[in-house]
Amino acid sequence: MLPSYAKWAMLIARFATGFGAVISALNLLYIRFMVGH
Repeated sequence: MLPSYAKWAMLIARFATGFGAVISALNLLYIRFMVGH
């Protein structure tokens, strides 16, 4: 069984990965919007 800190580290890493993907997608949309106008 995993220790609790390893479980938390995995959760935080997964959350950070998802958050980074969302941020990069928003940045791409923002750049396209600014270039379009």
